[in-house]
Amino acid sequence: MEKNLYNIKRDYLHLVQVVFENEGELTPELDMLLTINKQELTEKSINYVAVIKKVNSDISYIDVEIKRLQELKKTRNKIVELLEKNILDAMQLYEIEKIETPLINISLRKSESIVISVAPEDLPTTLQKIKIETISKIEIKKLLKNGAVFQGVEL
Repeated sequence: MEKNLYNIKRDYLHLVQVVFENEGELTPELDMLLTINKQELTEKSINYVAVIKKVNSDISYIDVEIKRLQELKKTRNKIVELLEKNILDAMQLYEIEKIETPLINISLRKSESIVISVAPEDLPTTLQKIKIETISKIEIKKLLKNGAVFQGVEL
């Protein structure tokens, strides 16, 4: 039966414990078992590295494929936006509010948008939201080590 890394480590630790119990005396049997254990670890590690390389290769391929699909999606979204704009422009040109067919219904609706021409801090505070971009854990750690206390923060 082939051992996994956990069992190899467990067996090795057991052998080391036996050596300690023998007050450091390394019998020929223990020496042989330690050598076999190290060989198993080497072989198993080589196999693990091969699997790691394969998985990393898969990850690289997936990253490339994700990028390709994102570009494809971006292109498709641009096509949709262009086609929608063409429909809108044509309906506005011919002053058509609604197109009804058995398959689809297209209609223009009136919408309102807000244009804010002042800085956010010039608006009443009830309309402002605070957005925290990042928290510096390094700075917090330094402050905590220097005796600062923050509610909900600890080392």
